[in-house]
Amino acid sequence: MITRPFKHHDSLSNVIEHFTPNWFAMSMGTGISAICLNTLQPWVPFAHSVATIMWLLNIVIFMLMTTVLVAKTIFYPHSWGRMLKHSSQPMFLGCIPMGLATIINGFIFFGVNFFSSASIDIAIFLWWIDVTMSILCIIVVPYYMFYHHDNSLHNMTATWLLPFVACEVAAVSGAILLPYMPNNMITAVFTINITLWASSVSLALGILVILFQRLALHKLPPVELAATIWLPLGPMGTGSLAMFLLGDNATKINASFLTDHYVYLMQIFHGMSIFIGIVLWTIGTWWLIIAVLVTFTYMRKQIMTFNLGFWGYTFPLGVYTMATVTFAKFSHIFGLTIYSILLVVALLLIWLMVFMRTMVGAYHGYLIKDPTIVYTK
Repeated sequence: MITRPFKHHDSLSNVIEHFTPNWFAMSMGTGISAICLNTLQPWVPFAHSVATIMWLLNIVIFMLMTTVLVAKTIFYPHSWGRMLKHSSQPMFLGCIPMGLATIINGFIFFGVNFFSSASIDIAIFLWWIDVTMSILCIIVVPYYMFYHHDNSLHNMTATWLLPFVACEVAAVSGAILLPYMPNNMITAVFTINITLWASSVSLALGILVILFQRLALHKLPPVELAATIWLPLGPMGTGSLAMFLLGDNATKINASFLTDHYVYLMQIFHGMSIFIGIVLWTIGTWWLIIAVLVTFTYMRKQIMTFNLGFWGYTFPLGVYTMATVTFAKFSHIFGLTIYSILLVVALLLIWLMVFMRTMVGAYHGYLIKDPTIVYTK
C-alpha cells in the first residue's frame, strides 16, 4: 500500500514551516558528485552524459529548495529571527551559496552544450550573486554567534565551518571563471578571489584548532553528529583546490591589462599557489584518515540512524577529491591519479546511498523537521 506524501505532517503548509536551510546540503552533495564524476571521462565514456544529468537534477533540487525557502519567508517571516538565534541552524545558511556554486561550475563543464556561449554569461552573473551571499554568511552568522548564541566548547561541532567555507567555494568558482572574465575586470576578480580565499581559510584554520581541542578534551560528538567529523575536509579541500586553480589560471591572463605590480604577482603566484595547495591538501588528507577511523568507530559501537547530516559525507569528500584530481593532473604522479579515481568511486557510492535515503525521508516527511519550533509533529 502506498502511503500519502508527508504523512508525518498535517499539511503542506506544515511542511513549508518545517523546512530548514540544511536541505541545501543536498544540492551541494549532488553538484560536487556530478563534477567529480565528470573527471572520469578518460576512463568511462558515458561519465560526461551521466554527470550532465546529475547537474540538471541539481538545478531542479536547488530551485525547489529555493522556492520552499521563499514560501517559508513569505508565510512564516518570524522564522528567520528564530533561526538566526538558534545555536546551530544559522550555520547551514552557508549551504545555500555553496550549492549555487556547484551549479555555476556546471555551467562551464556542462552548460555550454545547452546554452552555448550564453552559459558563460549566466555563470558570471550567478557568481556575483554567490559572492554576495557568501560574504553575508561570513559576517552575519558569526555576529549572531558572538551576540545571541549560548555556545560552549563541549557542544561545539565542525558545523561552525559552514558559513566560512562558502567564501572559499566562491573563490573556486571565481578561479574557474577567471579566464572568461572581461579583460578590464580581471584584476578586480583576481583580487576578490584572493580576498575570499584568505578570509575563509584563515578563519577556518582557527576553527579547526578549536575543534581539535574540543575532540581532545571532550571526545567524539554524539552519533547523530557523526558526519560532522568529515566537515574539516571542506575548507582544506576547497582551499587547496582554489589555490591550484588560481595559480594555473593566473598564467592564462593577458598581462597587457595588468599593472606592473600584478604582472610581478602573477609571475610568482603560480609556484607559490602550488606549494600552499599541497600544504592544505596534506592537512585535508590527515583529516580524511581521522574521519574514516572515527566513522568505523561509530559503526562498530552503535547503529547510525540516518539524518540530513549524512550529506556531510559528500561535499567535503567531493572538494577534497577535486583537489586530489587537480593535484594529480599538475604533478603527473600515477599514484595520485589512482587515488583520485578511487575517491571519485567512493564519493559516488556514498552519494547514491544518501540520495536514496533522503528521497524516502522526504517523501514520508520525517526528515523535514525544524528544531527551532517547539512543537513538532
